[in-house]
Amino acid sequence: MPVEIDISDDHIAVVLSGWSGFFALKRRLEVPYPNVINAHVEAIGQARSEKSILKNRGTDFIRLMTAGSFGRGDSKQFWYVKRTRGNDPILVIDLKDFKYSRIVLEISDPMSRAELISAAAANR
Repeated sequence: MPVEIDISDDHIAVVLSGWSGFFALKRRLEVPYPNVINAHVEAIGQARSEKSILKNRGTDFIRLMTAGSFGRGDSKQFWYVKRTRGNDPILVIDLKDFKYSRIVLEISDPMSRAELISAAAANR
């Protein structure tokens, strides 16, 4: 799997391996629990409508892949999504007081990951 989410005692880590990290221009992203508002699942189309079209650092191949940083300031988001259309579910992690306002990821079983991340953040 190109994207792994590690849940530790004090933070979550998004780890991109192989070409995933190359296209996103980032291999690892750590977020302390106090910065996590919640995690939920959205349809790709819905999440894309909320993404800034302003690419900061990353790759955006229309209909193929969105990877890296998009937007500026309070609207900056980190994305790694290979499918770019449709209603397939993806994981969205909403953040506060962090360099990104959202992390949007295509992973297997996004619903269970969202529940784990939200529970871990609520218990810290």
